[in-house]
Amino acid sequence: MSGKADIKSMSPEELEAFFKELGEPAYRAKQVFAWIHRGVRSFDEMTDIKKDLRERLGREAEFTNVSVRRKLVSEIDGTVKYL
Repeated sequence: MSGKADIKSMSPEELEAFFKELGEPAYRAKQVFAWIHRGVRSFDEMTDIKKDLRERLGREAEFTNVSVRRKLVSEIDGTVKYL
């Protein structure tokens, strides 16, 4: 573990607290939360956030990304499982 904040796993309230600790306004948490749920994979893709903040986020936070190795679909009821 790198010791960086896992920004993707934070709730909106946790993001607000994180940005408050960084000295940033609360609306930054809403911006980042929206970007995360649009599927961005890096802070550089968050074009409405100032560049120096994106660079700081790159140093202090990270995204955990999941990759799908295998997808199983039940023939009985259509249940989907991912590995």
